[in-house]
Amino acid sequence: MRHDAPQQWGAGGIIVSKKAIALNVSRTEILRKTCEIWKPIAKQFGSMAREISARLGEHRKTEARREKAAHDLLAGDVDILDTYRNEEVITLLPGKRHLSLSRFFDLTERMHGGQVSVVESAFDVPKGEAIAREKIAQIVHPCTLARFGCHSTDDFRESIDRILQAVRTAWKAAYGNRSQWIDRVKVPDFIDFKTLREAFIERSAIVSEKKALDAETRRMWVAMRWCIEQYAAL
Repeated sequence: MRHDAPQQWGAGGIIVSKKAIALNVSRTEILRKTCEIWKPIAKQFGSMAREISARLGEHRKTEARREKAAHDLLAGDVDILDTYRNEEVITLLPGKRHLSLSRFFDLTERMHGGQVSVVESAFDVPKGEAIAREKIAQIVHPCTLARFGCHSTDDFRESIDRILQAVRTAWKAAYGNRSQWIDRVKVPDFIDFKTLREAFIERSAIVSEKKALDAETRRMWVAMRWCIEQYAAL
């Protein structure tokens, strides 16, 4: 009758109700805010989905779970502090490292002087990888924008700012006078990636295979080098 996106719950399943759930006229959507049958179902299923996600462990965090966590942060969910500290919602280059929002703020401030740039297009990921390796700025993978439902760096900055305000409010309500440090957490300075990309100059250098490669990689390279030499000669 109704299929919810996996990121809405963070887990999958089929809900069966013995009582009629109130639907709209076209019978394509649940009247979620007014249906008295649906409210306890949603509460119970949400709790079950969190238990299942926790049972899977840290190594089984899925993209659906990351999307749900991002949506929870944007919505100011009741568990916003736990989500802020523990759920991996930010993906960084090089590679695809996943961090919690709390860890992202801390790492950006300590390692990159509070400077962040967001790769908005998948075509720019290779260039973003090269810039990230030089540690010029913290480089955010474009999948992070999609996760937060953002179309540009400005949208992402506004979303992060809104989330941080909600986290501050929740933190002070929970910890009172022991929450002064949360006021020192700030939204990073965002650098336009196009500007960074145009200013970045890639450099290459000839290195010794003995210094650059470990023993196992060098064995493979020596075997492959003969083939490359034959091809070059040809």
